[in-house]
Order: sequence, then C-alpha cells, then structure tokens
Amino acid sequence: MATTYLKYANFTCLFGTFDLLENSELFQQVVLPAFRTTESRQVDDTFYTLANVEIVALNDDVEADGVPVLGIAGFLMKAGNEKIGRQYDRNRGYFEDPDAQIRYQTALFFTLIFNNHRVIYYRPSPKAPTIKTFQTTMRLFLRNSYDSFIRRLKEEADDARQLDPESPRVTLKSLRESYPPPHLDVVEMAGEGTLETYVDRFNVINRARFELLNSNADLNMDGIHAVRDLKDNTTSNKTVLSHENDTSSGLKKDAVVKQADVAAQIGNTKIILTGTDLLGDKLVADNAKFAAKTPLNEEILNTRSGARVAYTVFNDEVERGYLSVEDHSARFADEIRDLRARLRRGQL
Repeated sequence: MATTYLKYANFTCLFGTFDLLENSELFQQVVLPAFRTTESRQVDDTFYTLANVEIVALNDDVEADGVPVLGIAGFLMKAGNEKIGRQYDRNRGYFEDPDAQIRYQTALFFTLIFNNHRVIYYRPSPKAPTIKTFQTTMRLFLRNSYDSFIRRLKEEADDARQLDPESPRVTLKSLRESYPPPHLDVVEMAGEGTLETYVDRFNVINRARFELLNSNADLNMDGIHAVRDLKDNTTSNKTVLSHENDTSSGLKKDAVVKQADVAAQIGNTKIILTGTDLLGDKLVADNAKFAAKTPLNEEILNTRSGARVAYTVFNDEVERGYLSVEDHSARFADEIRDLRARLRRGQL
C-alpha cells in the first residue's frame, strides 16, 4: 500500500480587512453556510461537493488560556469518469474501445482550525482533489453564500421600506461596501528545512518570484516583511517581488532561501523558483514542491475521529518545531468560546 500523508496549508479568508472570525455576522451568515452547502461545482463531467462537514472540538481539555480549539472538518468529494480504453463482453472477451469509461468517486479530507487558520488535509489517492481544487471550490461556495446573504439583506431592507417609506434606502452597492466580498487563498506550508532541502536540487537558481498574498493580521513577520509593509500601505491587491540573474552563476542560493524560508513556512506568499539542476535540465519549484507532510499510518473515514487524528499529528509537528504557527486564540477568544458553547447546546 502506498504511503499517504497529512499535509498543511494556510487558509486566509478576508472580507475586506475583516479576518475569518473578526466579523461574527459574516462568519455565521457566509462562511459556515458555504461549508454546509449542498451545491456542486462542475468541471466538464466531474463534480465536486462537500460531504459530512461538522464543526469539531479538537481538544478534550481547554488550553491554559481558557480557549478551546475548534475547527470545521469534512470531505470534498470528487465524482467523475475515467477512460479505460477497453470493455469486456461475454462472447468477445476484452476488446479495445477508446470511448469506454468507468465512474469513480474519491475525496479530500480537510480540517480547518479556527484558532490558527491552518488547514490539515489528506489525499488517499492521486485522483483525490488537490488543495488547489479545494481552494477553487471554496472560493465558489463562499461567493455564492455571500451573494445570497447580500440579496437577503436587500430584500429585508426593501420590505422594511414598504412598511415605513421614511426608512433609509439600501442599495446592493452600499451593502457590498458595508460587507465586503470574501477573498480566499489556501497556500501549502513548508516545514522546517523542507524548502532548503528541495533547493539543494538546484545547481543554479536564475529566477525567484514572490507573490505576496493578503495576510492574516498577525502573520506578517516573514522574510520579506518590508515589501509586505509597502503592499499593505498602498492597499495593493497584487504585489510581486522578482529576482533574476540569467548568468551561469545565477542568484545566491543562500540569500534566496533566507528570503523564502519563513514566508514558505507561514504560507502567505506564492513562491516560484526557476533554474537548472546538475545536468543542466530546467528545474521549477513552487510551494507544492516543498510542502510539509507527515506520513499517516491509518485511513481517515470519519469526520470527527479523522479531525482528532489530524489535529493530534499537527500539534505534535508544531511542538517539535517542524511547523511554524501563530495562534489567533487570544484575538478571537470570545468568538471561539461562544462557538464552543453553541456546539455543546447543539446549535451549530
């Protein structure tokens, strides 16, 4: 049986300047419904749907600061057709058929930890959805959930105005200004030393490209924080730092690693390194290539138990220094405690 792994990503969901848990109304009315939607995303004849999604208490004991650890976990299902190139007939036996195909279904398991905005994910097979597919699908579901929320507010405002013509007129534009639309980035995290280990495959690095993403408020202390400050000060939607040296010596590898390493571990920068290996062949590396991963010795089949297993492994990796994590618990202690209380009462 092939080895399977838990992998890790940074989940940055912002509504304008509001963080994931910073606006309770947007979290309750947009984020949670997006994870609980029954809609599908279709790509050709492949369908992606969420299944068995639950809010889960990830630790039995409340942390020393009194803040429980909560997350939302479930499966992103993928159903599609695979061409097999031949069919079987009782009389003819197997025969070639270029149009022959079979239906298959697989899934990606995910756990999003509210306290630190990290996603732990598990792909049991190469056909399972990737973390990029998870990002694209959740972007769609978040946008649809947001649009429904805005339309609902507009209808409520119109109804109120019919009852009281003196009440202020509310437009869709004004609602979108008050409640900015969601923007989601899900970026693989590197582990301690994983970027440096992969960079050792390069003989020469000719190009290093850093695309700075919108960042969770307390995750800005990466290796390129000065450029990030410029991005934030100008409210730029896209800021790219690029280094190029097409000579045979290329860029200084140790300097590239120093700039990229912390940003890769935090997961708030898209990184692309381009160069050549010892044989002179082209080599390209991105966040996925130096992503942190932990071997998993069991199959995840159940949401709640799977989330507990994933969190235990994740926490062990943080404690041994393999993963770099900033905890948001102090900032959102009241919101997380309220969610835990509602979960106990069966209100979530």
